[in-house]
Amino acid sequence: NSLSHVVNAQGNTEAFGQALFHGFVYPFEVTSLLIIVALLGAMVLGRKA
Repeated sequence: NSLSHVVNAQGNTEAFGQALFHGFVYPFEVTSLLIIVALLGAMVLGRKA
């Protein structure tokens, strides 16, 4: 796994952030979008109840 290799090699939070935002940009963006959609859906369902 490339992420664990980078984090273990440098062993700091900055290395994890660099790997996350440079190596996994699209999966991170898709996950963020799904979380936003889920929050909006929860708000809509909460108002109807």
